Amino acid sequence: MDADLSEIRARLRSIPWKALTGFASQVEASLQETLAGTPTDEALEKLLKQNRRFTSPQRQAVAEAIIGASLWRRRLEFEGGSPLLATFLEDLAGCTRAEVVEIFESRLVLSSQALRVPSTFGDTFSLPDWLVEIIAREKGLQAGNFAASLNLPGPICFRANGLKTTRQALADVLFQEGVATRRGLFAENSLIVTQGRPNIYGLRSYRQGLFQVQDEGSQLLGELLEAKPNEQILDYCAGAGGKTLLLGSILKSSGKLWAYDPDLKRLDRLARRAATSGLTILEILRSEPPETLQVDRVLVDAPCSELGILRRGPDLRFRTLPESLHRWPPIQLQILERAQQHLRRGGRLVYATCTIRREENQEVAQAFEKLHPDFVRVMPGKGWLPDSLIQEGYFVSSPDTHGTDAFFAAVFERR
Repeated sequence: MDADLSEIRARLRSIPWKALTGFASQVEASLQETLAGTPTDEALEKLLKQNRRFTSPQRQAVAEAIIGASLWRRRLEFEGGSPLLATFLEDLAGCTRAEVVEIFESRLVLSSQALRVPSTFGDTFSLPDWLVEIIAREKGLQAGNFAASLNLPGPICFRANGLKTTRQALADVLFQEGVATRRGLFAENSLIVTQGRPNIYGLRSYRQGLFQVQDEGSQLLGELLEAKPNEQILDYCAGAGGKTLLLGSILKSSGKLWAYDPDLKRLDRLARRAATSGLTILEILRSEPPETLQVDRVLVDAPCSELGILRRGPDLRFRTLPESLHRWPPIQLQILERAQQHLRRGGRLVYATCTIRREENQEVAQAFEKLHPDFVRVMPGKGWLPDSLIQEGYFVSSPDTHGTDAFFAAVFERR
């Protein structure tokens, strides 16, 4: 398996690491907190609050150091360097030993020995052994490319809110606000930020509800329902509502949209987002949908192991307990069983996850088919979805081949 880290190293070498000078010991202390169990975002936020006068380069370098070294902890620990930050800077960030000593203000004595070169897949890509086994099984010859993609930050992707604007009009507004974008490759209303990491919440266009932040793969899950105006839709695992808002945008001001999720706090957030987005046909269900509710489309974006979004959080791979993985398929099948009863004959159901595990994806879909012969699995996105996003008759996206997070979906129609 190819262990090409060139893209990762090239990105890290563009960071202004010398801005860490004077703060290296504080950064190392924050890294040790993450190794002791503190979530990386909490450790980073704490350090930034303690140093509110950081310049922009300092904030960037500190954030990249804490997130990066935390992400690469297994590789760095194998290499045996100390402190962790110094090993990260020398191995992956492209700093010379002299530059590392300068950043630590000459208070650092490095070993004269060269860093050891990792020989195993897990050490190379900083992955726990249980995850290595899953990636090797699911990705085969592409395992190395997939693992490398998990160690690169995902792009910032927007979805233009069709209730208020168009993709091109939004791109023009964002450009005036100093945010350069390009069109996404697959989703109808996606825009990818091409320069920097903007303060999204400070953008007037965001406050006006002109767009939502949503990965392009996530947008495609909603599009797979192929909803039409005047239809009735149930988003059964709505969460905070990214896909709910997308479906509402497709329906415009026609039809009806219901959203259910057992997490009431996330539904509260959905209500606020819906108000800003101008979505008026939404009804939020704070308990199980009534048995009498019958709709044309049902989306089940089921809870899962979330192995497809590991690049969105440096802690996820180390905080996930492998012994907990077996619990997901029964939960997912149970959710599908409850959701399917609300679909009319001739309607469409989309089962989706953000994981790569076959046990939670294809096997759950196949088990559902056996239980419900009146549901027929159909080709996802027939006529409009690129072949590269279809595997074995299922929708499958991946960061290494599509630039999106890794998603799975099975599309069913009730006959």
